[in-house]
Amino acid sequence: MRVYYCEGVPPEISQHCLAYLLLETILKKNYFVKKPKYGYTEQGKPYLKQYPQLQFNISHCHEGVACAIGSLPVGIDIERRFPWKENLARRICHPAEWRRMEELQTQEERERLLNLLWSRKESWLKCIGIGLRCDLREINLLQTDTRRFQELQNERFTLVACSEADDNQEDEIEKIRWQDLL
Repeated sequence: MRVYYCEGVPPEISQHCLAYLLLETILKKNYFVKKPKYGYTEQGKPYLKQYPQLQFNISHCHEGVACAIGSLPVGIDIERRFPWKENLARRICHPAEWRRMEELQTQEERERLLNLLWSRKESWLKCIGIGLRCDLREINLLQTDTRRFQELQNERFTLVACSEADDNQEDEIEKIRWQDLL
């Protein structure tokens, strides 16, 4: 799985459009896909009609846009960092995740983990193709199954990409400059 992202979304352009622009730039440059045609599964996950061997997913927020591309199902989430909120944590954390939260010493540590768990869950659900259509408290992503995660977190955003585990896949997160994109 390869992950690409751009920071600092220009406010005059739709984030959704920029996410697809990023995807299409990468598809053209690295995969020689000129004019992709999209289809959607019953659950709404997009796919490339003419290139079913390429799996992709996109995400966007006010801080940036991102896409993941691989040969196996992928999911990605980029979210603006949000502050620690106990009520939110109780709504999304599996009991094991909540116990881990209680072990942390500072609010900053809990905030960091809460942001990672949110994006892990969203990227995982997008990877399996169902999106946010379940009780997040039933999902424990402190322990992973047959999927792998790539994570990038800074003071502005959290980015998490998820794919099915494959020892032959190259995992990489690549930052793309806006001038390369536009």
